[in-house]
Amino acid sequence: MTGMPITVLLVDDDALVRAGLRAILEAQPDIEVVVRRRTARPSSPWCGR
Repeated sequence: MTGMPITVLLVDDDALVRAGLRAILEAQPDIEVVVRRRTARPSSPWCGR
């Protein structure tokens, strides 16, 4: 990994989809899933960070 990782806010209402996407994304050395949420509303404070 060079530099800072790509940070991802993962939002989906299906737990299986969230888990699958998280596994795929975190398998990449330059991607970090920082927040996982069921809906976008409680995730809004994380956007833009």
